[in-house]
Amino acid sequence: MVEATFTGKKATFKAVEYSHLYLECSESISKGHISVGWKPPPLGWWKLNTNGSCQGSMNQIGGGGILRDSNGNWVHGFAKFFGEGNSLMAELRAIIEGLKAFYQVKVVHIHRERNACADILTKQAINSQTQLMYFDKMPSWLSSSFLADLVGVEFDRASNSVVV
Repeated sequence: MVEATFTGKKATFKAVEYSHLYLECSESISKGHISVGWKPPPLGWWKLNTNGSCQGSMNQIGGGGILRDSNGNWVHGFAKFFGEGNSLMAELRAIIEGLKAFYQVKVVHIHRERNACADILTKQAINSQTQLMYFDKMPSWLSSSFLADLVGVEFDRASNSVVV
């Protein structure tokens, strides 16, 4: 639990740092479009994608995650309802839940479009309000997003570019 607490504090610091830097640069940002999609990890590695979400007027939060190998194959997944909170709490709790099972990871931010499977797992957690669901096999309701990732489907996303 000490490692999870330390990881949570470090993640909180990084989120605050990101927000601060983004707000400082927001006046010099122009809009554009980028192509985003899920990318596999390097050969021999596994990738854990997590997502947290806050929905509804009751501020219900949940999280989900998916673990895949370097070929994009399903290894494991989870969805968990956390109760009430905000989106930052949901994101951090989803990261911590994922790290509880897998402790040697590299944490990076990716866009929602590149994280569709974890986003769907998160919505499933909030809608079902089940405390925790582990999936040793991919749920059928996730197959179309999973396959889109596997074949490299990319999506157009509006982006912010810093003008120097």
